[in-house]
Amino acid sequence: MNLGQDPEMIELMIAANLREVFIGIESPDENVLEASHKYHNIKNPLIESLHNLKRSGMEVIGSFIIGMDGETTGAGKRICAFIEQTDLPVTMLGVLLAAPHTKLWHRLEKEGRLRQDVGEDLGTFSAMNFEPSRPEADIMQEYVDAWNYLYEPSRYLARTYRYYLAMRPAPRDPERAAGGPGAKTRFPARNFPGAI
Repeated sequence: MNLGQDPEMIELMIAANLREVFIGIESPDENVLEASHKYHNIKNPLIESLHNLKRSGMEVIGSFIIGMDGETTGAGKRICAFIEQTDLPVTMLGVLLAAPHTKLWHRLEKEGRLRQDVGEDLGTFSAMNFEPSRPEADIMQEYVDAWNYLYEPSRYLARTYRYYLAMRPAPRDPERAAGGPGAKTRFPARNFPGAI
């Protein structure tokens, strides 16, 4: 989110051919971000930062988590509304898992909320390995509903078009565009039978 408020750094990244950035947005709910100590996502306006990145020509992959402490019913719908508002085409949505020996894991262990029967597979579609602060069935239903909403083909395509049409075109090296010595073709025409 800090990057979205730093036009000079964005320009330097684009000049270095860095065109994509992965951002852990986590939640559009400030109270959830505060409870998770994600103060850097509160300091700068989330939507403004993401729009600045998009308009500058950066592709954003946004990451969101459902099931965090302090979250209330409707978190999945709020995440979907935020993604639609920012037009993020590529998003990762996951259920919160406590990775072993992290600050979160130690806090949940101290609170007696870690589950010993879940195992250690912490993949995207794993069961929650702790007792959440709201009903797990609600969290999982919102998770499934959000995935279905976000990746419904026509909705996903419309969001993708909106995002890329609002991006500034990437600057091109004039020499390469003109076919000069800096231009590299992947498959020279002479390698194809019948090519002119």
